[in-house]
Amino acid sequence: MKADKSRRLEHEDYSAAALEFGLKDVIENHPEAKNHGIGIRDVLSVFGASPATAGVLVWKDLVSGQMDADRMDYLLRDAYHAGVQYGRYDLDRVVQTIRLCPDPETRGHHIGVDEDGIHAVEGLLIARFMMFTQLYFHKTRTIYDFHLAECMRHLLTKNGGEFPPTRNISKFLQWDDWKVLGRIAEGAGGDHGEIIRTRQHYRPVFMTPEVASDDDLLRATELEEKLKALGCIARDAEKSWYKSGPDEIKVWRTSGGTAKSVPLATLSPVVNGLTKVNQRRLYVPISERKAANEIIQKNEEKKK
Repeated sequence: MKADKSRRLEHEDYSAAALEFGLKDVIENHPEAKNHGIGIRDVLSVFGASPATAGVLVWKDLVSGQMDADRMDYLLRDAYHAGVQYGRYDLDRVVQTIRLCPDPETRGHHIGVDEDGIHAVEGLLIARFMMFTQLYFHKTRTIYDFHLAECMRHLLTKNGGEFPPTRNISKFLQWDDWKVLGRIAEGAGGDHGEIIRTRQHYRPVFMTPEVASDDDLLRATELEEKLKALGCIARDAEKSWYKSGPDEIKVWRTSGGTAKSVPLATLSPVVNGLTKVNQRRLYVPISERKAANEIIQKNEEKKK
C-alpha cells in the first residue's frame, strides 16, 4: 500500500497497513481463507473508496456504512456508560427489518431495510444526531480532542516523529492507551499533557448557535482574531448527520406489485429535517478567561 503524501492520513490508513504488513500471511494462508478464496486485496478493498468486487459492498456497509455494526453498537454503549438516554433506539426492530437491497449499477447488494423499518432507522439517525450534539460535541469533551492531539504531537516528536503507515507499523501499534496514559502520568506529555493530567483545560468564552448563520460565523471569526494573543483556539462542529446520495440507506419498497430499492431520504421527512450543525466555539487558557471576557464585552458594546 502506497501512502498518498498529498492528503492527511486517517485511522483507516493505519488499519489497512496493520492488515497488510501484520496479518497478510494469516489471511492468505489460513485454511478458511483458502476455502473462500479470500486474499489480502479483498480485505483491504473494504477500506478503499472503490470496492474490488460487487460482493465487497455488503462488507463495506457492515464496517463503514450509515447502518454499520460499529455505529449501532457505540451509540448504545456510549449512552449507557455516559448515563444518558440520547443514544437509545429500537435495535431489535432495526435488525428485524434489515435486508439486502440490490444495486443495479454494480450488481452487488447494499444493507438496507424493509419499508416497515423506516421509523426504526429514523430512530437510529435521531439518536446519532442527539449523541453528537449533546455528548460527542459537548463543550468540555471536545476541547480534550485538542489537548490530546497536541499532547500526542509532543510525545511522538520526542520519540522519533510520526509513523507513516507503510513502515514502522509495529512501533505505531505500541502506542496504545496504556502507554499514552502512562507517559502523561509521568509528565512526559508536555504542556498539554499537564493540562490533561491536572484537568485545567481551556475554557469556552464564546459560542455560536448550533445552526450558525453567516453573521454568527463572521462574528466568531472577528472575535477569534481579537483573542489570538491570548492563545484562543476554535473548535468547529462541521457535521452532517446523514449523507444523501449513492451511500445513503436504501429501503426495499413494494408499490403497484413491483419491489425496488429506493433512497431513505425520498420517504423520510425526518431525515430531510436533520439540519447540519456548524457551531463554532472559542476557547482560551483558563488563566486568560477573565481577559478574554473583557475583550468580548468591549467588542459587544462597540456594536451597540
